[in-house]
Amino acid sequence: MEKQLSIFDPPPMSDLISKLSSLPLHEQPEYRYREDPKACNLVELISVIIGDQYQIEDAEKLLRQFGSIQDIDHASVNELENILGMNQNKALRLKAALTIGKRMLAAETDHKQQICGYRDVAHILCPVLANQVQEYVYVLLLDTRQCLLKMEEVYHGSANLVNVRLAEILMPAIKINATGLILAHNHPSGNETPSSDDLSLTKELVSAGRIMSINILDHIVFGSANRVKSIKDGYPEVFN
Repeated sequence: MEKQLSIFDPPPMSDLISKLSSLPLHEQPEYRYREDPKACNLVELISVIIGDQYQIEDAEKLLRQFGSIQDIDHASVNELENILGMNQNKALRLKAALTIGKRMLAAETDHKQQICGYRDVAHILCPVLANQVQEYVYVLLLDTRQCLLKMEEVYHGSANLVNVRLAEILMPAIKINATGLILAHNHPSGNETPSSDDLSLTKELVSAGRIMSINILDHIVFGSANRVKSIKDGYPEVFN
């Protein structure tokens, strides 16, 4: 027997008039993006990625549920799928677009940029490391003039930095004959204060670097937002 619909039942999605179809062409997200991407708000940008009839509704639900694009980025594909109207394909497209964005931020770094202090490192890595829910460890590899040769992720996960071996940190520098190295990692707690383990590892890394003729210039710890701490500035004795 077919189910009889009650007047109190919500109409099927196929019977709803989407916000997209009710907008004039010049106000639709795809049109606005073609005309001026910088003028688009987050709902419009997410809508373009989702790209179906109910793209605006889905984008609004995502932002209501998670609150910010950073929290959407931190959500898993399964968590995104749990939002009404989302499916695996939409969730995968959105996650892939966010991943591309982060990689572009890293790739756009001028590899001839001279690193004059921890603020230069913060400028490069804050978009990558700030507000992450897992710990990420990066090395910046420098030449004799402290110009950036390469930036490389050496670890990410839920474990503590103390579990990262010195060899994993130094190996990228050895491979390209870099003479200088800056270590950087984030604290998912949001507190940028170096831990005792951070200080101990830095001291061991400085000693190992001397043996390998690699100058360990600094170790930068990232917390929430743009909060960073230079171990070289705050704890110079570690580098003696």
